[in-house]
Amino acid sequence: MGGKMKERPGNTDEATIAQAELAIKDSEQRAALLNEMWDSLGISPQITHLLFAEGSAAQKSQAEQELLGELHRRRQHSPQEKNSGARPRRPAMMRGLVI
Repeated sequence: MGGKMKERPGNTDEATIAQAELAIKDSEQRAALLNEMWDSLGISPQITHLLFAEGSAAQKSQAEQELLGELHRRRQHSPQEKNSGARPRRPAMMRGLVI
């Protein structure tokens, strides 16, 4: 009986560790997506901190989900320049200029 009791806490600990590792991975992915979004919008980290400093946790979570949804929509509609191997096009003002 003593061996069975030790297995349960061990399994529970392993499951808890696995859940914690998954949460950390999800948190890192979330942070990377949010940082990518802020960079694409040209918003500094100081401004993002001010935007999310106020409000309840539910409001912050909802705002983050809306912003992440917008980032996913932008990714779907924009061409994947990194994967295409082609140079990005110059802005209209710079076309024809030789550098």
